[in-house]
Parts: sequence; C-alpha cells; structure tokens
Amino acid sequence: MKKKALWKDIWIEIGKSKARFLALLAIITLGVAFFAGIKAAGPDMLDTANQYYEENNLYDLKVLSTYGLEEADIGILAKTADLAVHPMRTVDIEMEGSDFLVKVFPLQSGADPVNEYAVVDGRLPETSGEIALDAKQNLMDTYQIGDTISFRHESEEGLTEEEMENRISLKEQEYTVVGFVDSPMYIETMMRGSTNVGKGSLDAFVVVADSDILGSIYTEAYLTIAPDAAETGYTDSYDDQVDNLADKVELALNGRPLERINEIRAEGQRKIKDAEDELQDGKDKLAEAEQKLQDARKQLDEGTAAYEENRQLFLDETAKAEDSLAASQAEIDAGLADYRAGLATYLENKALYDEAKVAWEAQKESLQGQTGSDASSEDSLDVLLASLPDTPEGREIADLAQSLLDGQAEVEATQASLEDKAAELQERATALATKGELLLAEQTSLETDAAAYQNELTLFTADMTAFQTEKAAKQAEFSARQAAIDAERAALAALDPEADPSVAEHLEAVADQQATLDAEQAALAQTETDLASRQSELEQAGAALASRQEALTAAAAAFQTERASEEAALLEEQRLLEEAGAELADKGEGLLEQQQLLEEKIAAFMADAEAQIAAADAQFAEQGAALENGRLALASALTQLEDGQAQINDGWAELESQRASGEQALAEAWQEIQQGEADYQDGLATFTAERADAEIEIADGERQVEEAKQALADLIDPVYYVTDRSGNPGYQEYRDNADRISAIAEIFPVFFFLIAALVSFTTMARMVDEQRQQMGTLKGLGYSDFDIAKKYLIYAAIACIVGTSLGLVAGYNIFPAVIFDAYGSMYSLPSVKITYYLSYALISIAIALLCTIGPAAWAAHTSLRENPAAMMRPKAPKNGKRVLLERLTFVWDRLSFNSKITVRNLLRYKARNMMTILGVAGCTALILTGYGIKNSISGLADTQFNDVMRYNAITAMRPEASEEEIASYDELIAATPEITDHLKVVQESYKLDKKGVNLQNVTVFAPLETENLSDFVSLRERATQEPIALTDEGAVISEKLANLAGVGPGDSIEIRNDEMQTYQVPIRAVTENYVNHYIYLTPSLYEEIFIQAAEPTTDLLLFEEPESWERGFGSEAMGEKAVALVTFINSVDRSFAETLGSLDIVTLVLIVSAAALAFVVLYSLTNINVSERIRELSTIKVLGFYDVEVSMYIYRESLILTLLGIFSGFILGKILSTVVLKMVEIDFMMFPPTIMPISYLYSGLLSLLFSSVVMLIMHRKLKQVDMIEALKSVE
Repeated sequence: MKKKALWKDIWIEIGKSKARFLALLAIITLGVAFFAGIKAAGPDMLDTANQYYEENNLYDLKVLSTYGLEEADIGILAKTADLAVHPMRTVDIEMEGSDFLVKVFPLQSGADPVNEYAVVDGRLPETSGEIALDAKQNLMDTYQIGDTISFRHESEEGLTEEEMENRISLKEQEYTVVGFVDSPMYIETMMRGSTNVGKGSLDAFVVVADSDILGSIYTEAYLTIAPDAAETGYTDSYDDQVDNLADKVELALNGRPLERINEIRAEGQRKIKDAEDELQDGKDKLAEAEQKLQDARKQLDEGTAAYEENRQLFLDETAKAEDSLAASQAEIDAGLADYRAGLATYLENKALYDEAKVAWEAQKESLQGQTGSDASSEDSLDVLLASLPDTPEGREIADLAQSLLDGQAEVEATQASLEDKAAELQERATALATKGELLLAEQTSLETDAAAYQNELTLFTADMTAFQTEKAAKQAEFSARQAAIDAERAALAALDPEADPSVAEHLEAVADQQATLDAEQAALAQTETDLASRQSELEQAGAALASRQEALTAAAAAFQTERASEEAALLEEQRLLEEAGAELADKGEGLLEQQQLLEEKIAAFMADAEAQIAAADAQFAEQGAALENGRLALASALTQLEDGQAQINDGWAELESQRASGEQALAEAWQEIQQGEADYQDGLATFTAERADAEIEIADGERQVEEAKQALADLIDPVYYVTDRSGNPGYQEYRDNADRISAIAEIFPVFFFLIAALVSFTTMARMVDEQRQQMGTLKGLGYSDFDIAKKYLIYAAIACIVGTSLGLVAGYNIFPAVIFDAYGSMYSLPSVKITYYLSYALISIAIALLCTIGPAAWAAHTSLRENPAAMMRPKAPKNGKRVLLERLTFVWDRLSFNSKITVRNLLRYKARNMMTILGVAGCTALILTGYGIKNSISGLADTQFNDVMRYNAITAMRPEASEEEIASYDELIAATPEITDHLKVVQESYKLDKKGVNLQNVTVFAPLETENLSDFVSLRERATQEPIALTDEGAVISEKLANLAGVGPGDSIEIRNDEMQTYQVPIRAVTENYVNHYIYLTPSLYEEIFIQAAEPTTDLLLFEEPESWERGFGSEAMGEKAVALVTFINSVDRSFAETLGSLDIVTLVLIVSAAALAFVVLYSLTNINVSERIRELSTIKVLGFYDVEVSMYIYRESLILTLLGIFSGFILGKILSTVVLKMVEIDFMMFPPTIMPISYLYSGLLSLLFSSVVMLIMHRKLKQVDMIEALKSVE
C-alpha cells in the first residue's frame, strides 16, 4: 500500500512549517559548514603548498661548505641512495643604483631542474645577458621588463691567486630584465634570508643564464628525493624521512673535511716550496754581481797606492823649503800675535767701557726721572712700577705698589656687588607683595560665588518641600483613581461584549482613564527627576566651592609661611649687606695707610739714587784716560811687524813656482785614477739600486711565504652543513600558521557544531511532542508506529541531508579560501587547493543525523507507547506552584502583574528555558572566544620587540675573530654617532631535553655589564610589571620556558649542549617573554655554571634611525671581519606582526560565524517557544492585550533568558578562549589569555541585538495569529 495520504501529509507538514524547517536546515548547514570548513582549512593550506613544491621540484636537502663544494663532494653526494644531486653556483651581490642586495641563481638546464621558477610576468632568461627578477612588489615597482641593470662587483685588489680561482663572479656587466618570477624556496613575500655580504640580509633573488655565473667550485648542492619515494611535505613521516637522509649525507661526508683540508694544505705547501726556490735564485744572482764589484775595487786601490807614494816624495821635498820659511814666519807671527792680543784687549776694554757708559747714561736718566714720581694715583703707580730697577729695594717698592693696586680693585668690585644685592632684595620684596594681592582677589571672588550658591540652594529647598507635599497628595489621589479603574475593569470583564455593545465603549473609556492616569504619573515622575537633577547640580557646585575654599586656604597658609620665611631671609640678607659695607669701609682706611707707607719708601729710594749718580760719573772719567795710552803703544808695534812680513813673502813666491810643476805631474796621474773610480761608482750605484729593489722583492716574497705558512697553519677544517627546507624564509612559519588553524579546529568548530546539534535536537523533539494528538489520530486509524514516525524521520532526514550537503559544499569552498586569502599578503603561493575530505563529511552527516533523526525517533517512540485515546487528548498543563519569590512578600507585592507572570513562566518551563540559556551561552562563548583570540595576539609583536626587547639591532660576532678584528669593529661602533649605546652579550644555544616535553632550543643570555641591561632588555613580571634585577643569586628565565619545564623561582632547570653535556641552572625569577626561550645570567654566574670565561658572541645596538640608515650601517658592519651577521629588529618585528595580523582575519571569520549561529539559534528557540504557547498567547490577546503587550509577554522572558545566557557565556567563553589559545600556541611562543572589557560588551550586545531582531520577526508573526483557529477545542 502506497499510503499516498501519509506521504502527502509529510510534504504538507514541510510546507506548513517552512520557518521551522528552514531554521533547522540553516542551523545544520551553518554547523556543518563551519565544522568541515575550519577542519579543512589547515590541511588545505598544507596541501596547496605541497602541490606547489612538487610542481616546482623544491629541494629536500641542501649541502653547504665553508670552503665550497668540489666535484669530489658532488660525486659522494651522487652515490647517496634515493637522492638526486643538483650542484649550483650562486653569488650574493649588490645592484648598482639601488640598495637591493640579491642572490643570483643560475637557470638550470636539463630534464629535471630543481627549484623551478613560476613566471609571474614576462619570461625566463634564454641567453647570456638576460635576467629575471624576484616578483617582490618593491622590485616590480622599481623595474620594468626591458630595463637594464648592473651589479656592483667586488674589487679584486688584495685577493690571492687561490681566492681568485675560487671566486664566484658574473660574466656580464649589464643585464636586460626579461621577466619576474616566484621561487618555491621563497614563499614568504618579504624575507629572503641572510648573507655575509653587505648589510647582512638579502632583499631579493634574481635568475640569469647558467653560463653567466663563473667559478671553479660550487657554492651549494640541492638534493631531491625521488618523487615515487618522497613522503608528503609538512608531515611527521616526511620530517623523519628527511632526517634519516640527512644523517646518511652527513655520514657520507664524514671524512671529507679531513681530506679537503689535507688537499688544501698539500697544494699550499707545494706553492710555498716553489716560491722559496724562486727566492733562492734571486739571492744567488745578487751575490755574483757583488763579487764582480769587489774585484774592481781591489784594482783601483792598488793604483791609488802608487799615486800616493809619488805624491809623498813630492810633499817631503816641498816641506823642507816650507819649514825654513815657516820658521821666519813663526817669529813674525809671534810678534803679530802679541800685537793682536794687545789690540784685542784694548778693543775689549773699549767695548766694555762704551757699553757701561751707555748703560749708565740710561740708568742715570731713569733715576733722574724717578725723582718726580709719587704714589698718589693709579696712573702714577703704573708708571712707577714700569721704571723701578730690578734691585731688592726696587722689588720691595714694586710689591707694595702692586698690593695697593690690587686692594683698590677689590674695594671697587665689592662695592658693585653690594649695590647689585641691594637691588635684588628690593625685587623680592615687591614680588612677595604682588602674590599677597592675588590671593586677596581670589578670596573675594570665592565669597561672591558662595553667596550665589546659597541663594540657589534656598530656592531649591523651597521647591523640593513644595514638591514633596504635592507628591504625597497626588500619590494618594492616583491610588484611589487606579483602584476605581481596576474595579470598573473587573466589573466589565464579567460582562459579554456581544450581548451588551456598550461594554466595548466602557472598556474604551476605562482605557482612556488609565492613559490619563499614566500620563499624570509620568509627569510627576519627570518633575521628581528634574528636582533630583537640580539637587545633583547643586551638590556638585557646593563640592566645587568647598574644593576652591580648601585650595585657597591651603594657598593662603602656604603664602603666610612663605612670607614669614622670605621676610626673615630679607632681614638677614639686609644685615649681611650692612656688615659688608662696614667691612668695605675698613678696607678703604687700610689702603690709605698703605699708600702713605709707599710714598715714604719712594722718597728714601730717590735720595739714594742721586748719590749713586755723582760717584759713577767720576769713575768713568779715569777709565777713559787709561784706554787712550794703550792705543798709542799698539800702533808703534804694528809698523815693525809689517816690514818683516814683506821679506818672507818673497821667499814664498819662489817656492810656489817650483811646486806648480810638481803638482802638474801628480794631477795627470790622479785624473787617470779618478776615471777608474767613476766607472766603479757607476757600476756600484747600478748594483746598489738594483740590489735594493731585489732585496725589497726578496723580503716581500719571504713575507708572503711566511704569511702563506701562517695562513696554512691557521686553516681550520671545512665544515659541511646539511639543512632541509625549514631554513627557507616562510617555510616553517607557514606550517606554524596552518598548525594554528588546525589547533583552532580541534575545539572551536566542534563546540560550534555541538551547539547547532543541541538546537537541532530540541527542534525535532518539540516538533514531535507538539503533534502527539495527530499521531494519536493516525494510530487510531490503524497506521503502524513506523508509518506514523516516518513523517518525522523523513522530515528530519530531508533537513539533515540537504543541510549537510549545503554545509559541506559551502564549508569546503568558503572557509579554507577565506583563511588562505588572509595569509595571501604574506606568501607567494597559488590559489588554495580545495579538497573534499570524506572523513569530515562522514562525521558531519553522522552527528547531524543523530541530532535530527535521533530525537524524532525517540520522541515518536515515547509518545506512541500510549494508547490512541490518551494521545488524542492534550497533555494536562503543569500545575501552578508558588515560587520562592512569592514567599518574599516585600518583593512580590511590588512586582507588576506582567512581571509576576514572567517570573512564574520562567520557573514553570525549566527544561525549555534551560535550553535557551545553553544555546545563548554557547553562542556568546564562541563570539567571546573569537574576541579573546584577537585581544591576546593584538599588539603582541610590539610588546615583544619594543617593550621586552628594546634594542634595535644585534650583531653576531665570528667565533674565530682575532683581537685586532674585534678592536676594528669596536672602533666602527665608537665612530658611529647614531649608535647611542651598545652592550656586549654572551648568547649561546642550548637544549631543554625533558621527558614529556618536545626538545626546546634555549638561548643563554649573559650581558657583560648588567647596570644598563634595562635599556636593552626589560626583565619584569607579566602580571604586576614589577622589574626584575639580574643578580648572582640565580637565573631569570622566560615564562613559556618555565611553563614547559614546570619550574619556578627556587627550582633549577637542566639544559644540555650538542655534545650532551648537562648543566644545572638555579632559577631566581620568571620574566615576561612571548617569543623564544631565554635564560638570563650574570657574567659571574655564567662562568660558575659553565666553567668557562664569558666571551661575548653578540653586540646589542641602540639607535633611532630610519631603515635607509640601517641598510648603510649594515653594509659597513658586514665589511668588518669580526662580524658574521647583522640583524635589525625592525624586520623581525614586521614579519612577526604580519604573521599575527593574519590571525585577525581568522578571528573575524570565527566571530562572524559565531554571530550567525547565535542568530539562528535564537530564532529557532524563540520560534519553538512561540509555537508551543500559541494557545496561551491567543488567550491573552483575546483578553484585550495589545500586539506590543503580547510580544512583550514573550520578549520579557526571552530577554531575561538571553541575559542569563550571556553571563553564562562570559564564563564559558573565558574558559574556551584559554583552551583555544593554549592549543594555538607553539612551543617557542606564548599567547597570554587576555579578554578586554570591551570584548565582553561587544559579545553581549551582539547577542542582545540578535535577540531583539528575532523578537521583531516574532512580533510580526504574533500580529498575524488567527486567535479563533488557535483557540479551537482540541477535543
């Protein structure tokens, strides 16, 4: 039997209850969409990235070496199983005309290139001289296709032959831009990694033809796993696979460092041996030339000896003749000497006499001038001082005169100071008087305002007294009128309006009376409100006057104190001024006495000078006469000596004639010797010059050999690094973001779905319960229980299947795309790959069916156990009971009729109302959780990198740097005025390896100076913001590290290094920190724990300069050999802020979804409430309730339930947000659970708004209720 009537009834039921069906459909759709969509978002993000990596053949491992890679290294890597090797030469270089520092990659050829590029615009390079640029926005804004760019090549000056051979360089000077590309190695849009060139960080990458990069070694090798053997990226199995392969590669390269260093040393020693042989050849040639010069020197010396022998014979003969003449000449010379000695004595005495005479004349003139001087004025004293002789008497008079001048100057200066002090005292007295006048004016103004306030207060008191009298009278009148109205209304209620038409008129009149009474009561209340407002204003005015009076009193007291103090000070200073004047007068009298003494000394000195003048004149006259007699005797002796000298001169003339012929012969012989010497000197000069150059070259060569030997001795073993993709900019960060979304999906959508399921359960259960009479009728007609229940099962199944289907389609296509787009500005990835996960679909369908068909089947089964007669009768209404509030008569009696009904209904339908409270609480909790996530992460980057970490840059030092290199770096810092301060710090990486906790990287941070540590890092408690001092008592550790390790102050934490050595660190305090793990130690505590000196590895820098300056300084700092890397906090802050900023979009999605769920839940529950109570609402409507009153009858209950749900949701939301944040956190980050007060307000207002909108919809529905149909007898 097809039972067409039954099926028809099913479809009619759906059409008749469209609102309920659509609400059920909407809530299932919303719940499934959110559950499946959020669950799929994280996996879709990872699938999209993995597909991009696979399509572009992103490497799995990368091998680097400090000395580069040779063919032997590549050969070893090629033998590693399951790995394809892609060696490559790259170069980091600066672009001319800009600040861009780029990594240049070669465009690989072959069938399976690694790290393939995705062309964004243009094309890839095809020939030498073409270049494709990174598709970063700043490069695309700066350059266009067809532009020509060039690079700033490093100078080759100072490079060794080996460095030249191993140098990687570009073939071309200029390149033409042919396209813009993305690379799977750089999915992050901003960061491009670090470099040891320039400023220390890369700005972009570029691609050129493979032939354009020149070099004999490879800079890196990329390894890829065979596609059929590779695990899916971003999975634990892939991580394990890569770790195992990395171990194999490291094992294969294990012996290469020793082989490589031995090869380098052997080659270096060979080159050193060749250089030493070449130096020895040069030394031998130099010695041979020197021997030839020595032989020529010997021949010249023999010729010179023969010449000297002949010359000596000539000299001997000449000497005999000279001796004879010399004897005669000696006699003449002796006489001449005596004459000259006498003449010299005469001239000396004459000069002394003349000099003494001139000096005496000058002194006599000065003494004669002094006889007219006195000490009566400063000018006279100055003249006297200038003319006094340097004698004890003169110096005594000079000292006395100078003392007089100094005393006069001091008196004049003291007099000027006293006059200035007197003027200052007068100004202070005037200022004190002015201040007193201002205080008096303020007191007068205050008294005027107080009188006005008192008048206003008197008027208000009179008005208030009159109002209280009127209020008492009117309240009595209102009570009597209300009683009359109530009595008349009760009497009219007993009459039948249809039997007596006048009843309606009386009812209308009673309503008008009631309205009039209400208006008068409202007017009285408004008057009372106005008076209360006036009273409040008067109280505020009175408080203000009191405050002014208090302030004025305090000011007056302060003025009195100040005036007393100032007057005392003025009197004291006046007294001191008078004492100083008296002292000044005493000093003046002393100066007069001193001047008198000086004048007496001068008079005595003048008398003595006149006596000295007369004696000196007589002595000079006697000495002049003696000098004249000596002059006459000397003239006579000179005449005799001149006659003897004429005879000797004739003998010498004859000797000179004979000597000339002898010297002629000697000169000819000497000329021949000189020619030989000249030739020798030319040869010697040539040898000397060439030997100097040769010795310089030899010395330079020997220095280079020694340096090469030292460099060879200083060589350290090459280090081979095997890294995976996680080091790529953005790779791990992208995974962390996807994991955060997946963490949110662990609880948020589940809770979301549970709320939707709960409401769906309620909807179906109440629907079946409403139609028990119809079910009884069908059962009485002979339908089976399954046929009767089929209607509700199919109803629920249709809503469930359609809603689930719509939800899955919407969820899988909308939520992952929205969340992925939220990260779109951070990553260069293709559009999100949508995957329809069967597991989430099955879970969604199972829960939806369970929460719709389950309650329908359960409710139908429960009702159908009764007999048809019982089912066709309506359920007896619940007996009314007195509520607890009724027993509190002082409260109950003050409630209005409507309020009493509301209270009874709330307590009568506990299960129904509890369901509403739970639904609203759940939705409010979801909304609040969304806001809580937003509050907790907003501003976190600014707090971490501006409040906690206050430094602006960090310089990493090379471990092998020498003292000279470190000193050079320190000089650079000192010579950079923009850097206001810097702090050397020991920063080392250790591990926290604790059972039950993932392996954590921990940075040990030990500043060499702790006095100014707070300028660089803020150590403080997060809750109280109390600063924490760094002392030798124990370490200060970051909060997230303490939470992971389960330790606190007074405990100790165990860390280890890579060599598995463990260290126990005592803990003194826990500090606020949100990113990474830190252990802060003093230098002495560091040395005590690790038993090694605290050698700084980093330098923290403070400055306030723009990014353009940072780029310049970074380039300059990276030029220092001691510097390994310079990191600027701005870039780290910006990257971290962008990562957290993307979560804002995610939280917005959560909030909007939760808000939509709240609306649907409130609509469904309110709609069910109205449907169940339609007879009750029709009854009160028939009794004369207006439409608004009928709606308020429901809305009052709904509002109270909504408020209870909101406050319950606040508690639940606080818990839920804490749980979600803990799940979103990753090990090295901390999100402190924070919900701002405004977030509570927003969450509550949204729930109230949705409740109000639902009631507006219900209001329209209630206005259209057919009261007659609703009140028909169910019998």
